[in-house]
Amino acid sequence: MKTLGMSWKFYRKWLGSGLYVILLGFFANTFSLVLPQISRLIIDFVFIGDSSSLISLKGIWATMLDGRFGEVGSWTLLIWLCSFFLGFVFLKNLILFFKNVFWNNYAQEFGKEVKSFGYSIFTERSQYDSAGESFVLLTNDVGSFVNIFAYNMTYCIENILVVAIASFFTFSINSSLGLLILACLPVAIVICVVFLIKSKSILESSREEYSSLSFVAQESLNASRSLKSFGVSNLVTSRFGSSNQKYFGAKKNEVNIIASYVLCLDIFKSISYALMIIAGIIFASRCIITTGEFVSFIAYALTIFLEAVKLFKNIFDLKNVLVSAKRFSKFVKLKNKTVSLKAKAMITRPPEIIIEKLNISFKEKEVLSKISLEIPYGKHVAIVGHQGEGKSVLAQALLRFMDADSGSISINGLDIKEINAESLRNQFSFVPQEPFLFSYSIKENIMYSNPNGEISAMLEAIKITKLDRWLSKVKGGENLVVSENGVGIPSQERQLISFARAIYKNAPILMLDSPFSVFSDTQANELRKDLFDLYSTRTIILATNHPADAMECDLVLYLEKGKIVEQGSPQELMDKNEKFAEFTRKKISDIDEI
Repeated sequence: MKTLGMSWKFYRKWLGSGLYVILLGFFANTFSLVLPQISRLIIDFVFIGDSSSLISLKGIWATMLDGRFGEVGSWTLLIWLCSFFLGFVFLKNLILFFKNVFWNNYAQEFGKEVKSFGYSIFTERSQYDSAGESFVLLTNDVGSFVNIFAYNMTYCIENILVVAIASFFTFSINSSLGLLILACLPVAIVICVVFLIKSKSILESSREEYSSLSFVAQESLNASRSLKSFGVSNLVTSRFGSSNQKYFGAKKNEVNIIASYVLCLDIFKSISYALMIIAGIIFASRCIITTGEFVSFIAYALTIFLEAVKLFKNIFDLKNVLVSAKRFSKFVKLKNKTVSLKAKAMITRPPEIIIEKLNISFKEKEVLSKISLEIPYGKHVAIVGHQGEGKSVLAQALLRFMDADSGSISINGLDIKEINAESLRNQFSFVPQEPFLFSYSIKENIMYSNPNGEISAMLEAIKITKLDRWLSKVKGGENLVVSENGVGIPSQERQLISFARAIYKNAPILMLDSPFSVFSDTQANELRKDLFDLYSTRTIILATNHPADAMECDLVLYLEKGKIVEQGSPQELMDKNEKFAEFTRKKISDIDEI
């Protein structure tokens, strides 16, 4: 019910469109269900020509046989009734056409809105780390969430309306036959309830295994080259095969229970319909109903049982999509690491950063503890420490990819929670340790922050990073279109493209997260010098576990177990001869041994 409630919140603005679709469906189905009544008139009053039955007609049917369209048994009446029949068929199909076009358009718009919302909040959340879970969430689960009201609920309402209209016409023929049909429906309800209960765990298992299989597949594809280099491709194949087998088993159980459910409903439909034929024959043979009424009754009985079966199948499908939609609903409600990104304050002058008693935990483990520092605009600051000490987390906190458990980060006197997220992130050019390249040209990858910017600025960024040395040897140069995540491009050049992207953005703060590890010492020193010269009057924040990267900085923060245990200029910390100096000597010693 909670999932339905959340889906309803999204759907409310589209309620008018949904009701319009249902209304069009109501008229189309009504016209369709009038056809057996016209067939009845043709059989009883044209082919049989039984005038004695006229007394039983009321309303529009009596009007059609009052003589203005021809006498009973005449060709004129037959032509008119056939014309009415074809007219209702045309109107039904015309309404169905407009209904389906409008329905698909509004459902697509509704779906696009929900998917955009899902993607927007997904990009701000770090709790969903599984690639497989992420893929299933943004494809299968969002689609299921949309389908609840856009399709499944509408189908169910249409089925109920058709059963109601057909039942009305059946009762107009003979109330006893109408009651007989309705007496069969509780059997279908029992079948539906039993299978809904049995299927719950099976459907959830199928969805879980699909997520797991997607994760294994994406993880293996992303690491395919590394895995081959270790000579363990057979292990990867085996792992994928095992996950695929589990999914196959879960899917097989799902298919089996759906097939069993459909079979039971079809048996119910066939037996019930056969019983109605027998009942109709008995009533017709005793002259309780006419031949035309018998034909109409059989048509309505078939329609009712067909729509009842469709209804219970759609209810089962609704249960199926609710399993996936529940995941998306849970994802939407999940507490974000960033509480709100709708602040309105803007940064209008060079950013001065103050961090006070910052505490951050991740997955119930404290990552940063009581971090306090000031970063005046134009300072070059290095955050140094072993891997896993919280350096990257501090960078993410500054970008507001996650919020602190306590303490604060302020820029120009404003807490970053009060600053517009786009304005905040526009202050940073970020170079991560693992660069990501889109499946665009190298030029488009570099100009990603401003695709309509100056080409000259892009070429200057290429020149500063020395990326032009490689591009001059590559066919197409900066217009070369890279494959997914830059597969096929050497790791150093991928990182240089990431540097060029940051330089092109030309933000007030350059944030570097261990970006020099793929380069030789000579290359790293040359690139670092060029970057520091370029940003000589702007802020640089460098997170690294290589002390050599920090030697050109104004301030070094040495982190240990998420705490700043030392801070000062590189020379001051080396002269102090404590933790940072020991860390530096150890790194130099490790390099000498290599």
